[in-house]
Amino acid sequence: MRNILLSVVFALFFSTPSAWADIEDLVYTYLPEVDMDGDGKTDVWREYEDHGILKRIRYDNNHDGRADVEVSFSEGVAIEYRFFRHNGGLSRKENLNFKAGKQKLVSKEIFWSSSKDAGPFDNRALWEFSGGAKARVSLFKKSGGVWIPGKQGFETIFYFNNGHGLPNPAPADKYFECLSMKGKQCQECERAHQDLLNKDAGRFIGNLQKIQRITCKNTRDNMLFLESGYRVDLKTCSNTGRLDVIVKAAEASTNAVVKCLHSFNVQLALALAQKIMEKRPLIKCLNEQDIDRELQVLEFSGEEQNEIKQNLASHRAAFYSKSTPQVVYLVGHNPMTNSGITPSELAPTIFHETIHAAELNPQLEAADHNTSTNDGVYGCEKHCFPRNSGANIPSSAIHKCKNWKPGP
Repeated sequence: MRNILLSVVFALFFSTPSAWADIEDLVYTYLPEVDMDGDGKTDVWREYEDHGILKRIRYDNNHDGRADVEVSFSEGVAIEYRFFRHNGGLSRKENLNFKAGKQKLVSKEIFWSSSKDAGPFDNRALWEFSGGAKARVSLFKKSGGVWIPGKQGFETIFYFNNGHGLPNPAPADKYFECLSMKGKQCQECERAHQDLLNKDAGRFIGNLQKIQRITCKNTRDNMLFLESGYRVDLKTCSNTGRLDVIVKAAEASTNAVVKCLHSFNVQLALALAQKIMEKRPLIKCLNEQDIDRELQVLEFSGEEQNEIKQNLASHRAAFYSKSTPQVVYLVGHNPMTNSGITPSELAPTIFHETIHAAELNPQLEAADHNTSTNDGVYGCEKHCFPRNSGANIPSSAIHKCKNWKPGP
């Protein structure tokens, strides 16, 4: 009876004629069940640990009533993705291995089956992030129960955003740690979330506004958790007088996903909304001293560090590294040091780096992303922020954004 009543509550309070509202529910709330397409059926299931840490997410992306993607978390960080075919067979699995503390990615493995109907995994790809601006990629094929090495190579993992003038992981458990901190806002947030976990529909109704659009400050880790799904590192973004620029820009970035992209490429909007919710991207503001420290954390060689700093000196707005898959680094567009940057100018930069952080399959960025604007990342930025994106982004890039489709 409780579950039936809760379903009625969801329908009454979260159904809306706006096409993008269902994506908002995914990003802005902690609802355990979300209807992404407004057809009255659940498309996303979220499971939490007893203390509120995200444990598992299941997605029904093909609307057949059962999950075709399952994401498992450890300490709030996504560590395994499982993909299922229409017949329920497991077709692909991704494992992510982090260093202690879940800050830096050590390796990523993908296993998949050559069979259309799924079956035993016979293909494997391994990315090794041993330091530097490239990852070693190794392919394997299974034969006679043994993995046979195939091609090997290197893949660029470091992307710049030219802008007009950066991401570390964002563990979901940190978000709920914030919610349990003392302080009026966070206490209300914690109570509302607990009501939701208990499926107490009566109390849930009275806490709807507290569950949505909550901003909390975690004083222990010195982070600000934004209602738009992002986090801000207050150690590097320390000028409180300029913090509002980031808050407004992050909100505009999320709005671009749930509104602009939803009407342009709904599959892309759903994929990005899911990644924002899973990763809670962390925004860092870097000055020259911060850049040196972060590049050392990323384990770049001295030669690579010099090359990167030269690029950043030529008015690069931000950068992203796959070895720290949940952080966005602001450099030229750092409001703490760039007093002229406005929320409308910063928003496309955050939006751009969020697409990188999503690491979509297939990816939107081209191999020459750092030297060319003719790819889907710049195309999406141009479409959603036409006034504040570079004038040299061609229409072909916008078409790449519009035509993106999720891979197998």
